[in-house]
Amino acid sequence: VVAGLTHTGLTHHRTMLWFPPLLSLLVLKARPHARHVIVDVENVRGKSGFVLNHQQTLRALNVWHSQWNVSCTAVIDHGSEPSRILYQNMLVQFAGTTRKADDVIADDLVRYCRDDVVVVTADMGLIDRCRRNAHKKQLSILPPLLLVQDLETILEELPEETKEEQEEVETEEEDTADSLLEDETTQLLDYEI
Repeated sequence: VVAGLTHTGLTHHRTMLWFPPLLSLLVLKARPHARHVIVDVENVRGKSGFVLNHQQTLRALNVWHSQWNVSCTAVIDHGSEPSRILYQNMLVQFAGTTRKADDVIADDLVRYCRDDVVVVTADMGLIDRCRRNAHKKQLSILPPLLLVQDLETILEELPEETKEEQEEVETEEEDTADSLLEDETTQLLDYEI
């Protein structure tokens, strides 16, 4: 939620964090029709000079898309097989060994998504394929450099969890099914990346 176009907020461990204006979110506010964001993760990481690793990118993406209140799918070229996992409140899709993220994005996600979509990529070939496959849906392209700047801002502002905070959260969530799923998801994510 962009509050007065000046700050965005996020609740993290019972405290409210404030981010400077996130430019990509301001750009996306001009696209109120879009309900789903599809991110070409390797393209975004490439625009960062591969300074952002997969975990950092996914952690910041999760915060970023929750600020806009839309669903998000992060597509990664890697993976032992094509698969999807829920990472916190974001879908992460692995292309597997026989396909590229571009194939998943253009041929599967854009073509069959019911809602209007925003694709985050600078890959002109992928953009052309998405436009051909969008049919009657509204397709918007977000330049990844805008997103990279925002992801870096988010990572700078997010506090690093101390060991005590991690242990406190783990203790609070020990008996919940969500924590079991989160553990399995984290392990699968680490394995696939």
